[in-house]
Amino acid sequence: MKKAVEWVLNLVTTVIAQACSLDAKYVTIQGGGDWDKMTSIVKEIYNYLAIAGIAFTLVYFLMEMNEKLALEGRDLTMKSFFAPFLKLMVAIAVISQSGKIVSSIIMFNDTFITKISSLAKAGDTTQADLVEVMTKLMEMFGKLGFFILLVVLIILMLTAIIGLVLKLVWWYKGMMYKLELLFRLSVLPIAVADIYGGRHSNAIRYIKGFLALGLYGVALVALPRIALTLATAMTTEQLAALTGAGGDPDIVAGLSCLLMYLVAPFAAIAASNVAKQVSKEALGA
Repeated sequence: MKKAVEWVLNLVTTVIAQACSLDAKYVTIQGGGDWDKMTSIVKEIYNYLAIAGIAFTLVYFLMEMNEKLALEGRDLTMKSFFAPFLKLMVAIAVISQSGKIVSSIIMFNDTFITKISSLAKAGDTTQADLVEVMTKLMEMFGKLGFFILLVVLIILMLTAIIGLVLKLVWWYKGMMYKLELLFRLSVLPIAVADIYGGRHSNAIRYIKGFLALGLYGVALVALPRIALTLATAMTTEQLAALTGAGGDPDIVAGLSCLLMYLVAPFAAIAASNVAKQVSKEALGA
């Protein structure tokens, strides 16, 4: 029985460490064959909508020209008459180059996410701290009787299963991030069609939305590790309480340490949902 508990406890250690991490490769998409494969359909949609985007821009141009002729009439000057034409040229230029602009933003986001992920891994001792906690738990559980050990084994197996589910949630979030980014890219020509309206147009907010999405990607790779670090810090104070008075095992304290590590990925998932909204608010997207 003790061997089974030790094996499951090692499994729990690995699962919790994975449930509190999301590698940058699950979020970044720019560059390489993967980028070409993922954007093959996106490019077709983008090219199809590009014509519609320019058509919308021409409609905005005609509406402004009609408004100027209706309101200014005979007071219309050469400057005010040609201003819409200049704005039209700039708008068409932005629309035609919007794919390159956004691709540059995506490349910047990927670089930023990879950098943050590398910094989070550098000097990270949470894995070693987690192993230390699990070792102490194993020492404590080794003193338990058969039936109590059986209960602990069931709890550990449930913890491992929950940890695996949480890992799937992070993979789901990473894939959803990529799909959202690709879909936003595919409808880009329509979204930037009203760039004709200037800095207050929806197009500017839409382009800033790609930067906000990049910040959200940073949150996806950073928050799980931060949560694991917080869990380690909070359980450090409980390590001394893993044995009760007279050297008897303190099961409650031991399971509390274990469950604290299980709470960490739940908290990180909830915080990531908030991070997406915060990123949009920060950039006004």
